[in-house]
Amino acid sequence: MLKNVKGHVTYLDGSDVAKLNIQFLNITTKRSYSTTTDASGNFNVSNLSEGIYELSTQGTSSLVYKYIDTVDVNINNSEFDFIFKYRYIDDQIFIAVNDDLSFIKFNTFDTKIGSAFDSINYVAGYYQGDFANEYTLSAEIYEIPAGVNWTELAETADADYIRTNYTKLITLEEIFVSQSHVLIFRDDALNVLYSNPSNGFAFVNADTTKILKLPCIDRQNNDIALEIYYK
Repeated sequence: MLKNVKGHVTYLDGSDVAKLNIQFLNITTKRSYSTTTDASGNFNVSNLSEGIYELSTQGTSSLVYKYIDTVDVNINNSEFDFIFKYRYIDDQIFIAVNDDLSFIKFNTFDTKIGSAFDSINYVAGYYQGDFANEYTLSAEIYEIPAGVNWTELAETADADYIRTNYTKLITLEEIFVSQSHVLIFRDDALNVLYSNPSNGFAFVNADTTKILKLPCIDRQNNDIALEIYYK
């Protein structure tokens, strides 16, 4: 029996995912059926035979997780809603002031998580290939309120100035394993990261025997961002 299949795709904050390419691949026949979500995140596929399908998103960017699932299309099961999740929190702006101080604003708003923090296990960033162990991600994190001119601040501020004049939010200690540094945001640190997306942060070196670096997601250590790990 042929079925018309439909569904609705949203982000974690409940907003709709438009223009998303979706494929149903029949596990047995290997025949595929493709469609695209409309402006409201809805999709429809006509004339699917009953059976087991691989449902997946196609052609997605590296910023998001590819969705893939196995679904059973039958007379009682023809509607498949799912949540589309961002993989990375990109940086919006950053300034490396000196070896002990950096400014950064993460673009948390565009990850479409909203207040659904409980769906996140942790968020992490990396610095890799430090064979001499001369760098660190360990940092005291201070809030830079919206409206502050970062360029002017970078010309005059040092670590002590930030400690004296700005609000400390949290201190994070890195994990160093096999020449790779890892900085993990979980629990209270997640709330700091997501609580006010209009604000930025000052990262102040918490290990002054080493050079402060900002967390990255690539082996070349030039793509400053954080990776989201969901529960």
